Amino acid sequence: MNAGSRLSVLMYHAVYDGPAERLALAPEERPYAVSRRDFEAQLDMLAGERLAVVDPGLPDGFGAGRAHGVLLTFDDGHRSWHRHVLPALRERRLKGLFFVSTGLVGTRQDYCDWTELAELAAEGNCIGSHGVTHRFLDDLRGEPLVRELADSRETIRARLGGPVTAIAFPGGRFRGRTLANGRAAGYRFFYTSRIGIVAAQDVRRGLPVPRIAVRDGMSAAGFRALARGEPATMARHRAVAAAKTTARKLLGNRIYHGLYRKFAA
Repeated sequence: MNAGSRLSVLMYHAVYDGPAERLALAPEERPYAVSRRDFEAQLDMLAGERLAVVDPGLPDGFGAGRAHGVLLTFDDGHRSWHRHVLPALRERRLKGLFFVSTGLVGTRQDYCDWTELAELAAEGNCIGSHGVTHRFLDDLRGEPLVRELADSRETIRARLGGPVTAIAFPGGRFRGRTLANGRAAGYRFFYTSRIGIVAAQDVRRGLPVPRIAVRDGMSAAGFRALARGEPATMARHRAVAAAKTTARKLLGNRIYHGLYRKFAA
């Protein structure tokens, strides 16, 4: 592997097609939902920029002389993964890494069921863990933390087969004990919501992986800059994220998230 290789890990959530589908999303989900038209244009832009889309099952194998690659990740489990994302990836022969909270699969009308997730997996996409209940793991310790990590992994393995090596922390939130318990549960790759570009060698070492959230209405130029990891753009996004992190530490997860949901509405 090329030790100088770097990776932009893009984080998507729902993809909507038209105003009705957007309004059907919960208000707090809309800022991180992307229109189908924008999503497909972004995939085509990656090809136009000659940014390699990395095999989601082997992110630590990226390199082979390439300086910069992109990994496509998707959080939560929205049904649009099956309706809009899968056809777009299939058409372009791309693959993604999809993180599901296992306790929500098949229990929410707007989320994928296990049959739909199996179709995603059958086409070479990877299914990873997003916990069981989507609780923030930095709030947990002991048996509740172990259950969120281990039970979600075992459920995915039992339902879909194959290895489950990756977890995305709900809300991107974790502590040292989260990582230690995650490694004990059998995970190799740990995805956060910290903003940044990751060195391929750090992915191989199992260090927490930063990601870049793709938001609703992001301009083509803004997306290109993030996908390429342009320093000035990354610095601006990190500054905003740092302010949010400070507020969350002061308020705590429960109050912070409650305020977010209130003002998102």
